[in-house]
Amino acid sequence: MAAHPDVITPSWKALLEDINDVIIDDDDPGKFTIVTAGGYFLNLEGILSAEIYPQYLYEGSKAMDDISLSALKSISSADLASQYLKISQLGKEFSSVKYGKVIIEGAGPYELTEWRGEEYLVLSKKKDYWGNNYPENNFLKGNFNKIIFQIVPDATVALTLLKNDELDVLDLTKSPIIVFNELQDIKDDDIETHTSNNSRNNMLLMNNQDEILEDKRVREALVMITDVERMINQLEGGIGVRTNSIISPYKPAYKKDLSMPSYNLDRAKSILDDAGWIDTDGDQIRDKIIGGRKRQLSLDFLLTTSSASEGISSILIKSAGEVGIEINPIIKEKFSVIINDHLKTGDYDLSVFATISSIASDDPYISWHSSSIGIEGRNYAAYNNPEADELMEYIRQLDIGINERMKAYDELQDIMSVDYPVIHLYSPLGRYAIDDDLVPVISLKRPSVFVNAFKKKE
Repeated sequence: MAAHPDVITPSWKALLEDINDVIIDDDDPGKFTIVTAGGYFLNLEGILSAEIYPQYLYEGSKAMDDISLSALKSISSADLASQYLKISQLGKEFSSVKYGKVIIEGAGPYELTEWRGEEYLVLSKKKDYWGNNYPENNFLKGNFNKIIFQIVPDATVALTLLKNDELDVLDLTKSPIIVFNELQDIKDDDIETHTSNNSRNNMLLMNNQDEILEDKRVREALVMITDVERMINQLEGGIGVRTNSIISPYKPAYKKDLSMPSYNLDRAKSILDDAGWIDTDGDQIRDKIIGGRKRQLSLDFLLTTSSASEGISSILIKSAGEVGIEINPIIKEKFSVIINDHLKTGDYDLSVFATISSIASDDPYISWHSSSIGIEGRNYAAYNNPEADELMEYIRQLDIGINERMKAYDELQDIMSVDYPVIHLYSPLGRYAIDDDLVPVISLKRPSVFVNAFKKKE
């Protein structure tokens, strides 16, 4: 279904790009062979990470037997509707609420048995689960008969529930650092606090196609006025790893000796002066004639209601004002609104953003290659550099050695570090509060906290 033209899954489509066919064994329908073009270096990882589901789950999916994978990948939505109406209808239904909230099936040890809006959801252990044959795999463990995920937006309320034994595990990674610090200061014998490395990489996206931000000098100045160290200290209690790369600092491909931009307001002022941004009317905001009309150096900044998002905005707005840049915060309740209504359409100037890394090797092509610019792509920054594009294409090749690929990663990070397509911030540490009666399993691998693999202390 990921290959269906009406199913918008850019990440999956990128992985399917190199798959030519799927051949089902006539004697054993549970056995199949995947045929690839053989040129993509993450083919094996992509294939092995794809969940496999029985056809009966999806009403009308037998119609998919009438078209080959290669044909499905190449056909347009309009042609599919005219030639394969049932398959066209299935694609639209697959993207609807029906298969996003009503019919939900996973390959893990639990099944969703109850979902109460934005209050809670209940997972119940599957009977006769095939994963029981692999007891060492944390993803497949089911050590509890039932797991209840409570959705508590207020960190203080969640902390009270934890103290009253109404919660066993509390993820405080995105909560105000003061809440975690308070918990550590209390030294409650019934609660243990934990920190761990995090695959999350916080950054600020800049729209590289915007009339103002297409000038690299403006983007560089914005990088110079971003006080990342203050953000880490003030918002994360000093526990976070500063970054200057699209690659996670915990990955082998991360270039550790990449220079970090310094917080330098005087340098930012000088760069803007040289770029022709001067305050000509005395309103404390720089301006410039662009395309025959006067433009103020005023940028809209999309953010959410999270404490980290608001804290980052506050720090950035203050620094920007000191160099003559106006930042207008625009708050959206959900990050999904920012992505769908603004990042995908290019209707934004600045936005909070974060990438989440898997343990597989990085494929920057998906999110940073110029061909990924547009509503169906994931290059939300609209970054475009032919030299960087070439390196991203080279990294994807299967027939190059690890040393050559690592060298290409280094070169790409060098190029992007002086192109300033985004403002890199930091990777926060994961922060968790867990009942002392439990033995936790915490990992850099997503989802970081494997509650299904927790055990009761003996």
